[in-house]
Amino acid sequence: MKLLEAVDLTKVYADRASGPFGRSRPGPPAVDGVSLELRRGETLGLIGESGCGKSTLARMLLRLEPPTSGRVLYRGSDITDWKFGRMRRVRSRMQLVFQSSAASFNPSFTVERIVAEPLRNAGVKSAAERRLRILETLESVGLGAAYLDRLPAELSGGQQQRVGIARAIVLRPEILILDEPFSSLDFSLRRQAMELLAGLKEQLGLSYLFITHDLSIVGRFCDRAAVMRRGRIVEQRPGAELMNEASHPYTRMLLDSIPARHPADRTYRLDRTYK
Repeated sequence: MKLLEAVDLTKVYADRASGPFGRSRPGPPAVDGVSLELRRGETLGLIGESGCGKSTLARMLLRLEPPTSGRVLYRGSDITDWKFGRMRRVRSRMQLVFQSSAASFNPSFTVERIVAEPLRNAGVKSAAERRLRILETLESVGLGAAYLDRLPAELSGGQQQRVGIARAIVLRPEILILDEPFSSLDFSLRRQAMELLAGLKEQLGLSYLFITHDLSIVGRFCDRAAVMRRGRIVEQRPGAELMNEASHPYTRMLLDSIPARHPADRTYRLDRTYK
């Protein structure tokens, strides 16, 4: 079943620095005619270098950014032009985990208040119910009541990321968009976060759109993968297949950038003629 779908999505920003007499004119498209789908229960990897349009596409799928053209479908319904009030009813079903959890927190808020914010916004007025949901959610991400009164500065990087995940799942969504969630973590914490997300996916029946520029984890974590370059999808394959049978030169360049113990261990050779 298709949960979330992009149909020929395009986003063009005005180039304010150009044009006669200070007038703005359209710049190059940040996202250019992208079509993809996220199915129920799967992890879809969205891969590409910084600046290729991955985060812009994610914001359009969440309706945080209006598309210039194209459509966004949620469970088959066209939500592209839904107003704020109508979108509010489906906001709890689609949540975002930020690249840097610490940067997304109010530094003066405790963990309890950070995780409680979505519940307040969703209209959960009972303080007792909010606290129970918060405790259950913190337990599910490997934290507990001992962290309720801590401030973000009192948490390690891994703990901050767990609080960010807790905030995203406290409303029990069905879709999580993960925007480079491991990039600020070291190898051991990255592995723990991957195991946590895999467990939550099975426990809560989640579907993930996993945004990354690191192909080294795609084969292990993603059911399918879409490679994005300059605002366009250039290749889509099952995650494990992409690692071994990539056909597009850009994908092979990304694979060649993965660190290897020895140059002979590389699956692909860098095609230096491709630009």
